[in-house]
Amino acid sequence: MTRILGRTGGRTLVLIVLVGVLSAVAGIAVAHAADPRLDEALASLAKAEAQLLASQPGPASPKVQQEFQRHVDRALYLIDRAMEQIEAAKDAVDNP
Repeated sequence: MTRILGRTGGRTLVLIVLVGVLSAVAGIAVAHAADPRLDEALASLAKAEAQLLASQPGPASPKVQQEFQRHVDRALYLIDRAMEQIEAAKDAVDNP
C-alpha cells in the first residue's frame, strides 16, 4: 500500500514541477510579448490599404487619373514599408 502511495505521490510531485516550469516559461513569453498596440497598428494599416485599393478617382481626365494612381501606388508602398517595420519591432521584442 505504501508503495502505491509513494508512486502516486512521486507522479504528483513531477506533475506539480512540470506545471510550475510550464507556467514560468509562459510567464517569460508573456513578459516578452510585443505591445498589443502594434497589432492594432497593423490592423489599421491593413484597413487603410483596403480603402486605397477600393478608391476611385471619379470622373477625371486621363492625366488626373494617372496622377491619382501614382499617389495611391506610393501610399500603398509606404503602408507596406510601415507594416514591415512594425513586424520587425514585434519580432525584436518576441525573439530577443
